[in-house]
Amino acid sequence: MSVIRRIVVQSVFPLERAGVTGLVRSLWASADIREGATLEALETGGALLRDPACAPDLVIVDWRTPEQATTVVRGLADGHSAIIVALTDDGSLGCVRRAVTMGASAVVDVNTAPDVLKAILSFAAEGGDYVPVSVLGDLSAGPGGVRPLSTSGYSGGASGGVVVDDPAFAHLTRRQREVLKLVSRGLSNEEIALEMGVTLNTVKSHVSSMLRALGVKRRTQAMRLMTDTAYA
Repeated sequence: MSVIRRIVVQSVFPLERAGVTGLVRSLWASADIREGATLEALETGGALLRDPACAPDLVIVDWRTPEQATTVVRGLADGHSAIIVALTDDGSLGCVRRAVTMGASAVVDVNTAPDVLKAILSFAAEGGDYVPVSVLGDLSAGPGGVRPLSTSGYSGGASGGVVVDDPAFAHLTRRQREVLKLVSRGLSNEEIALEMGVTLNTVKSHVSSMLRALGVKRRTQAMRLMTDTAYA
């Protein structure tokens, strides 16, 4: 499991914060955990949040209040590589897209069983991305049976969702742009390998190369960058 040293838990509900804090403590016993209802509460007296060298590794945020969640994510994680886990009671594709656009690696229903949430957090800490099963039925309109999770409503690029020909991506190689298109469709590494007719290890290498070229560490960060470029 990846090293998680600093964790932020934000929720407007004190009992929920306490429960999530106890759960993450069972996963990362020595982590420095900060909890609060708002960004202001989380920032109080904390170099943990003010010093970039002490930026949180994991941010668990209440997405039932999108404006507050956006403020917290921008205040704590923007420009950093924090793993963002969004808790929500809205399993719609629109909600998931908004959270992913803001950089969320996992979008989790607040009614999820504690043991399942622990598994999802562990998965996200290892670089995995998770969305609720409820949205899978809505991800069937794009090429390969999957529509990109980034915000809809723009066009361009062979994937029908990513503007990979935008000058912002001119520094990418042809292969990196191809991988970017496939990632935008929500394909796994295994599915990309089948699509491209290459080995899984080759795909992993291409994905890593593409992320480095974009200056990001995670697929969701690349998706956010693509969305920002599309709406620039």
